[in-house]
Amino acid sequence: MPPDNESANAFADLFGDALRKALEAVDVSRLALEKERFEVAALRDAAQEARREAEREGERLATAYFNERREQLIAFTRQEVLRELAVKHLQAGATVGSVVEMLDADPAFVERLAGLLRGSVHRRRSSIETTRIMALRNAQVKTSSEGRGGTVYYTDTSYAFELWWEFAMPPALVLLGIPTAATWEAVTKMPLSERDQVLRFMAEQLIADHTHGVGHYELADNILTIFSGS
Repeated sequence: MPPDNESANAFADLFGDALRKALEAVDVSRLALEKERFEVAALRDAAQEARREAEREGERLATAYFNERREQLIAFTRQEVLRELAVKHLQAGATVGSVVEMLDADPAFVERLAGLLRGSVHRRRSSIETTRIMALRNAQVKTSSEGRGGTVYYTDTSYAFELWWEFAMPPALVLLGIPTAATWEAVTKMPLSERDQVLRFMAEQLIADHTHGVGHYELADNILTIFSGS
């Protein structure tokens, strides 16, 4: 028996409601999916921007780091080039005097390199006199690390100051940025007459800390370099 009009209309309404709800559910799901896609895209864009900002910040930090230590880094580079040239000529048989004249180098610096090549320079150890004097002053050297470098703190009963240090390229081990003779008193508040003794003490403490006492150092105008080995 065929359905009457009322039953057909009721069924059509029911079917229409079901279809409308299904379509609404599809629309809600589509909106939720679009929202999720938008959020993912926003997160991706934010991550990419964060990466770009980190790269820009890294470049700024690197530039600031170089500018801050420009003179010391240039001095170290020159010292290393001078060392390589001096060693090359000494190994080829040149005399200390000829190398000094040829490279316009410090005679003590070249003589020390010659001594190392001859094997006649022994491990540098703290001198008894320096140790005694610095002990009376309760002198201490401490370091803090921040990545590949950090800060060196010097204190005694009368003075305190900070210097920067960083790991160096081989054959050097540690670089210590130091005040020049012209800026020593302004930076450290110590008399210039104490500069050599204090720097010697600091160098020997760094040798003890970073090379277990088996090392040596070289002193330039504004940088002190620590080497491992005799």
